[in-house]
Amino acid sequence: MFDPGNADWRRERLRRFAVRVVIYCPDRHIVYDGETPYQLGVGGGITSRVRMARALSVLGHQVTMVANCGSGRVIAGVAYVPLDEVTYIDTDILILNTSGGALDLSPVHSLPIRAQLRILLVSGVTKPSGLEGLGFDWVYAKSNFLRRTVRESWGLAGAKVFVAYNGYDAEVYTRATSRGPQRDAYRITHISHPAKGIETSLAVLEHLRRIDGRYHLRVFGGEDLWGKRVVAPRPAPGVSYHGTIGQEQLAFELMCCGISICLHSIPEGFGNAVIESQRAGCIVAASAVGAQPELVRHGWNGIVVGGDHREEIVRAEAVDAIQQINEDRALADSMRRNAIASPLDTLTLGRAWSEHWALSAGHSLTGQSSTEHCRECGGTAFHLADGIHCLECGLFTPQWARPVSEEAE
Repeated sequence: MFDPGNADWRRERLRRFAVRVVIYCPDRHIVYDGETPYQLGVGGGITSRVRMARALSVLGHQVTMVANCGSGRVIAGVAYVPLDEVTYIDTDILILNTSGGALDLSPVHSLPIRAQLRILLVSGVTKPSGLEGLGFDWVYAKSNFLRRTVRESWGLAGAKVFVAYNGYDAEVYTRATSRGPQRDAYRITHISHPAKGIETSLAVLEHLRRIDGRYHLRVFGGEDLWGKRVVAPRPAPGVSYHGTIGQEQLAFELMCCGISICLHSIPEGFGNAVIESQRAGCIVAASAVGAQPELVRHGWNGIVVGGDHREEIVRAEAVDAIQQINEDRALADSMRRNAIASPLDTLTLGRAWSEHWALSAGHSLTGQSSTEHCRECGGTAFHLADGIHCLECGLFTPQWARPVSEEAE
């Protein structure tokens, strides 16, 4: 029987299935390369691409990132090539993605392409321009929510969809842990672009400080996450602004926080702020929009708050839940352990991508087929590195509800 935790099986499988991978992104609103997320910090789309490219390289694939980088060079095993220097693409696996700026993939149409497998990697709910005629074999959606969006709202009802979550960088958290972060249960964080509910985070803090003056808020990120000019934030009691910072420093800061507020109305295609907060041991208070209810199980690894986050009754509900958690140490400790266990590291997700490519290439399925059928369509599901995938309807069930030892924190 297939064992998703069998490291020897994985190494042998990947040894026999190493391929050339090109990740192509035509976005030009931000200049970046493989070091940018770690040194300066950028948005979730770029960060996720850079992390996955690194992971695929570690797994033995030959990875090239065609992007809006300043110059061509190799970083962490990945070859970064400026967009204007590419005149054709010849690869085994081609991954097309746009996550910011104009959201337009039409530039790829001007390139002669030879690829065994073409993948459209979908980051958000807005349909990019230029999809017509791309001839992609699979759509990689970052959540079950996006899977439905692609089929029901984009007019791609017949598309083959594979759900592929984003992951965290394990090495970043290892280094941050070595610095000895000290958690403050009364330190709250808002880690996102200001458009994602900063006013609600400030309002929740104000309510909490009326109950207990120890509550304070640290805000990370700014307009530069979307390639815009940073606007001076509004000063408020108990609030400190830290802007956009590198991944290791962000991980350390989050490990010093108790609660992460993700209350907004933007339907996230995934939500890196959620998984970064969870891996750091923060209890996430999230709105029930987009993919967030997939990542946060109310009362188990976080709080899901229904309704419009701008309404006082909804903000009051979040305040009550946060206060209840901080008054019940056993509940808080349990939720933190579950939160830490919920997200997967990018290397594990890279293995899942590799296994899916092997399946798509017709490699033997012996030992991979699940004994169960998909609960949505009844098709045969497959156990990959990150969880259970139905390759017929695309439903994904992550393996994130397993017990965690006390040492994980």
